[in-house]
Amino acid sequence: MRDMIKDYVRGDLPSLSSLLAVVAAGERGGFTAAAQALGVTQSAVSREIRQIEQRLGCALFRRSPRGVELTPEGKQFLEAAQQGLQVIGEAVARVRAQDAPRQLTIGADFAFSAHWLVPRLPLFTALEPQADVRVITAQHVERAIADCDIAIIFGAGAWPGIEVKRLNQEAVFPVCAPNYPSGPADGKPDWLTDANLLRLIDTADGSDWFDWPGYFSAAGVTPPERIRGQGYSNYPLVLQAALAGQGIALSWSPSIDDLLEAGQLKRAHNFTARSTRGYFLARPQNAGPNPMAEAFERWVLAEFGTKP
Repeated sequence: MRDMIKDYVRGDLPSLSSLLAVVAAGERGGFTAAAQALGVTQSAVSREIRQIEQRLGCALFRRSPRGVELTPEGKQFLEAAQQGLQVIGEAVARVRAQDAPRQLTIGADFAFSAHWLVPRLPLFTALEPQADVRVITAQHVERAIADCDIAIIFGAGAWPGIEVKRLNQEAVFPVCAPNYPSGPADGKPDWLTDANLLRLIDTADGSDWFDWPGYFSAAGVTPPERIRGQGYSNYPLVLQAALAGQGIALSWSPSIDDLLEAGQLKRAHNFTARSTRGYFLARPQNAGPNPMAEAFERWVLAEFGTKP
């Protein structure tokens, strides 16, 4: 391993200010723009770059009508400088994260939070007893991920600036209270067209959730011209109405799995509608290292039986 201290003392390694000057000028294509980004004068940038060129014994930039351009040696050096600064930045973030409060803010939609996440959170906090967990509920993807360290969001899995890992595929089927009257569980669910159907209204969140017409179409049943039943503005209210025996609701696995296992709800029909949508574990692409978010990610993937 090289003795970096001796290299620096001998002058073999450039100063941090020189590296920043090269990166700023190389990325922005000019010394003036680099000076503005660094908050220094143009002459200061020129001086730093001149000193590093003298140390290297070659030119990193050449003048052009559009400003300055990197020489082949300059391109090679810029790439190395960018990588080095990134490594240093990541190391700083990791060290800060170790001393920072172990706070974790999780975003998820209403139903997933209430019926899957919250009941299982004690399992996670048992693994991470020092975690300060906060849950933010939102139906819109942008709101679910904003100001959160990590989120579990529903949709097609492609959102700008968000890194995702699929947890499951959308699986939808009708459910009702155990004593609620229902028709045959097998065959076409055509009897549902005359049933009291609980539905979600005002779902303009860009997720394109299954609705009753979509479920009927997937099952090969002509949807009724008018759906009978009550509409609610959020899914937990739909489930509460189903639990109270007020009608039949569409359900999304795994949000209602615990209610089925506990016998609080039953499947009204065995047909399951599926799509390419689903739940995804999501983090902003520009998020820095976060040990708590990474621990939560590992735990969620394990709960879903998904490989990292």
